[in-house]
Parts: sequence; structure tokens; C-alpha cells
Amino acid sequence: MEKKESSKKESRQEEVLLHESKEAQMIGTKISARDMKARWTWSELTSPRFAKKIAGHGADAVRLQDFAQNGGKFADVSDADKDILAAIAEKRQPGFLDAVKGVKEFVCEEWTKQDLLDTMVIPALSPKKDHNIPYSDFIKNPPYMVGGKPEWSDPRHSAESWPQGKAFTQDEPAVAMNYPGTSKKMLLDGYGRSVIFMRYGKDNDRFLVWMPAQ
Repeated sequence: MEKKESSKKESRQEEVLLHESKEAQMIGTKISARDMKARWTWSELTSPRFAKKIAGHGADAVRLQDFAQNGGKFADVSDADKDILAAIAEKRQPGFLDAVKGVKEFVCEEWTKQDLLDTMVIPALSPKKDHNIPYSDFIKNPPYMVGGKPEWSDPRHSAESWPQGKAFTQDEPAVAMNYPGTSKKMLLDGYGRSVIFMRYGKDNDRFLVWMPAQ
């Protein structure tokens, strides 16, 4: 029994080290605006919050979702399919993407928990869904309530499904932008991952983000 438990523990440690290695390799990587959009949709294909909305975008969307849910990797997605994923992002996120319109390249940054706490949050995640608030307030606030229950899509609620004891890992960086008129930054995508990072990540863990390249 002890051998089996030891083997499971070693397996989990190896998985974490593999993720850490892949994440370290991504830091400083630059990608095109098209690939950022494609990766945005890719991250939603297996998301507990957004996966069920993908089917409405056609047979190709369903095919790519099946590929992702069965262990497929973004690195194996063809250019033609990246175009499809990017087009889905443009349909699903026109307002957010308009905020980074004209940006040609994005670079992968690593953020600490304090970096994340220093950012701003989109209006839809404020208590009344009407203005930007600091992330430090967002993470302390309770989920948005509907009919006496947490809204299903609120990342503070969906993050509760993260398995207890599981180490923080991040398959795909979030997407952020410079907050207008300030030196602050603001997440556009990846709030669910960010909440998991804040709740379950260790102090030496890092949160990966695609930022407009300077």
C-alpha cells in the first residue's frame, strides 16, 4: 500500500515538473495576434465555464473541441484550424478583442500573485457588473448571485471544482492588456485560471499571461 501511495506521489511530482518545464519555455515567447485569438478559443474548448457554448459555432468547432478534450495539444493544430479558432474568438469576444485591436504581437509574461493583485478587472466581474475594480477587491468578493445561488459562470464559483490537493498547473496563458491611462494591467481572459492560481498556487508559482508586445 505504501509503495502504491509513493508511486502516485512521484507521478504527481513528475507531472508538476513537466508543467513547470513547459511553462518556463514559454516565457518570453512571442506570438501573432491570430495565434493569440486561436489560443483564447483553444483554452475555452475544455473550460468548465465555456465549453458548452462552443458547439454552436459549427462542425469544425465541435471537431476541434473533441480533439482538445481527448488530449490534443495546440502545437498539433494546423494553420487552417488556427484560422477557425481565431474566427470563433472574433465572434465570441468582439468587445474584448477591440481593446487590443492593432496589436500585432503578444509576448508571454510570468506574473506573481502580487502582480495579479495589482491589476484591474473587467466591469462584468464587479459587484454590479458596471465598472472596473481592482483584482484585489474581486478576489475577496463573493461570487455574483442569481436567484440566491452563485452564477454558474462566475470564476470564483467555478474554481471550487478544482480538486483538493492538486498542484496549480496552467496549460494555456491568460490574455491581458494595458489598462488605459495608467501603468496598470487588466486581464481580458483567464479569470478562472487566475482564481485557481490565487487559491491553490504556491508562492513560487507563476501565472502566465499573453501581453501586447512593446
